[in-house]
Amino acid sequence: MLQPIRRVAMTAIQCYCGLYITSEFLLRPVWCIQRGIRAENQQKINTKHSLVLVNRLRQRIQQLQVGDSIVIRSVTDPNKFEDSKIYGLEGDFIRVNDPNLPETEVKFVPPGHVWLQSDEGTYDSRSYGPVPRGLIIGHKFYKINVN
Repeated sequence: MLQPIRRVAMTAIQCYCGLYITSEFLLRPVWCIQRGIRAENQQKINTKHSLVLVNRLRQRIQQLQVGDSIVIRSVTDPNKFEDSKIYGLEGDFIRVNDPNLPETEVKFVPPGHVWLQSDEGTYDSRSYGPVPRGLIIGHKFYKINVN
């Protein structure tokens, strides 16, 4: 009588452990949000949602490089994720071309941080500065745009 229940329980525990290890160390699906900066003539902020499969193993094996597509925990809301590209690594000087600024600024990326830039008109390091490496979840492996 207890054998079938025990077998089902063991199978469920093994599946849970397998999924946990896969999502923590190999591949992890996350919902990403990309928030646009509100223009003066728009009433609401333009947001894009996407389902991204994150490669968690690659960042453990390879060093981060400029141009890598990555997923981070949102700087403004730690319960959300954002996808972006690395534009500068620690120690780099970044020339920021922001249409909202009268002239070009040069920013320094401090140790333990990266500079991220996405499409024009979205929140990224131009809005909130360098991002700590600890917020990086992994490299973007596959992306499905929802809207």
